[in-house]
Amino acid sequence: MAGALLAAPTVHAEGEAVQVGSLALDGTLFWEGEAVGAAPIHSLPFGPSNSAAPRCTLEGNPCQHFEFEVLDAGAHALRLGFDTPERDDAFEITVVQPSGQSTVLTNPNSYSVESSFPSPAVGVWRVSVAPYSAEDAPFRMRAKLESARYVPTPDAEGLLLPNLVVTRTWEFGFAAPVNPLNGPFLAPDDANPPASAGGFEPLSCSPDETVDDGATRCLRYSFALGNAGAGPFDLRWTADQTSTGHDVFQCLARADGTVAAHEAGTGSYHATHGHWHYDDVVWHRLYSLAADGTLTPAGDGKKIGYSPADQGIVRWDEFTQDRAGTSASAGSCVAGANRRLGLSRGWGDAYRYQRAGNYVDFNVNNDGEYVVHTVVDPTGHLRETDDSDNVFYTHIRVTGNDVEVLESGYGDSPLDPDKRVVTDWWTD
Repeated sequence: MAGALLAAPTVHAEGEAVQVGSLALDGTLFWEGEAVGAAPIHSLPFGPSNSAAPRCTLEGNPCQHFEFEVLDAGAHALRLGFDTPERDDAFEITVVQPSGQSTVLTNPNSYSVESSFPSPAVGVWRVSVAPYSAEDAPFRMRAKLESARYVPTPDAEGLLLPNLVVTRTWEFGFAAPVNPLNGPFLAPDDANPPASAGGFEPLSCSPDETVDDGATRCLRYSFALGNAGAGPFDLRWTADQTSTGHDVFQCLARADGTVAAHEAGTGSYHATHGHWHYDDVVWHRLYSLAADGTLTPAGDGKKIGYSPADQGIVRWDEFTQDRAGTSASAGSCVAGANRRLGLSRGWGDAYRYQRAGNYVDFNVNNDGEYVVHTVVDPTGHLRETDDSDNVFYTHIRVTGNDVEVLESGYGDSPLDPDKRVVTDWWTD
């Protein structure tokens, strides 16, 4: 679900706003807010929009205010984005233009939200950020004054291809969620915490992972998948609601606005999750890491299906993403298709450790250093701009039930001479 864009008045607290800078044509600003705490006011009350709640004037108000100045007239648009590491931490972002007109952005069930303000006025712009369902949540923001709309460059065939990449892995551990059957997303992620009390973690695998997959000790983790390519990731197929695999076609966008069909494997109805998945989009695998850099297979995960949504900006430092919800804008390449899924250019999604299949079987391995591979498109069905970034490694150290993440990036291991290390802003 993309963040909502709502027009609404707001109440500002007294006091000075933080000055974050100024914007000339094609200039950018990036800034971080102060992480909100766990006080009840940060969730007063829960709802999709609480613009009427006077949080900014209550004692101990959690509102934060920022100002920047637009210096140049004649810009195509002002892009303003917000990002937080967990999608169950929700905020209202109120943007006040120099004229006094205000707009409210929210991020329900999303990591990021961005809005574009056409022909922005010169003068001081004010931004207020207030949590309405958040706890111990950091956030960051960005802005760009665009002289022209970004247009991606097609490849030699005139295609605007997607590029699926893992952007982040986190929450490594050996605790299954309290509800191991967590399927349809019916509640915020934090409503299904790990089953752990006083350091005792009775289960690491869900029942279906043990019965169906034969998993014995599950090293669980969360991962984020995004589309960092020049075009949308758009899949179409025709099927009834059964679990049987059905042929899926990838709709390849052309720069001239037409589409081409490409055979891309199968899709299935996932009864536990209550929606359709594209089969075999990600594969998890565990390796032990020797002192000389040798990787030895140490535990299988599984190839899992996926049903992504535009919930987070993939490349925070690049203003190249399309509007959320535009993955189908090129049109269908399959006549009569009644199923589709995809990711818009520049947007991604995440599967938390609670979801069935998000594990590698640690089995009877000893304490030590390991490498987890999260492989995108393991069967090679998809057309992408770049296949060299399909393997995301995470170097970990396991001590009992404690898991320390040492390094993550693209490549085979931390000793890969061609590796590209990824820094997680939320933890580094």
